[in-house]
Amino acid sequence: MPNKATILFAYANPENDLKLENEYNPIRKASYADKARRIASVPQAIFNTQIADLSTTFLSFKEQLAVFHFAGHGDHHILSLQDKDIPTHPFNDLLELQPNLHLVFLNGCNTDLQARELVTKIPVVIGTNNVIDDEVVSQFSSPFTDLLQKFIKY
Repeated sequence: MPNKATILFAYANPENDLKLENEYNPIRKASYADKARRIASVPQAIFNTQIADLSTTFLSFKEQLAVFHFAGHGDHHILSLQDKDIPTHPFNDLLELQPNLHLVFLNGCNTDLQARELVTKIPVVIGTNNVIDDEVVSQFSSPFTDLLQKFIKY
């Protein structure tokens, strides 16, 4: 049986002001609820994500990575990882090396420019064009990810 598609969550909170666990915990619980019908594997998560973590993880899941979800701070041309900000172009270059990546969710403020650039290489990219509230994101992310796990094709 082929490996299941992987959904990868990368969380970074260098300013320690986000409630990222409020976003991930419902997703994790939902992922165990219906294992038999799920096409994707249990979501993988990296907390306190640093640049080296992304490189290593992307290599580990290269053929299986279907969905990448970043949660943390962003600003038009950067994503803030735990150790440093990563500019749009190097970050997008890493994502574009994933041959089976079909969806990227950049869950950070003002990630619309990164999303527009990525959508030329990746079929579906979600970004934001404004500041977003943690509570609203948590309410959206869990059902969104649950649907992904049930319907994503690898």
